[in-house]
Amino acid sequence: MTAGWIIGYGIGALVVVIVAVLVITLIIQARKVGDQFIDIRNALDAAQHNTEGLWAVSGANRSLEGVVASAITLRKVVEGGDG
Repeated sequence: MTAGWIIGYGIGALVVVIVAVLVITLIIQARKVGDQFIDIRNALDAAQHNTEGLWAVSGANRSLEGVVASAITLRKVVEGGDG
């Protein structure tokens, strides 16, 4: 074997090692992202559960607007206004 072949094999081995390190790094990062996804999903589920009551606020507001309008009308009638 000549020196050129030895250098070529050395460069080839170095490339294989670099690719292996990059692939292993990608796999490790993908697992970390997967773990974070689970945590984020759990946090979003908890936030949804904790804010479910807010969806009822607009319905309560509409009901209260009707009550206030009726109270204003009743007040005018009681006070002798023209209703």
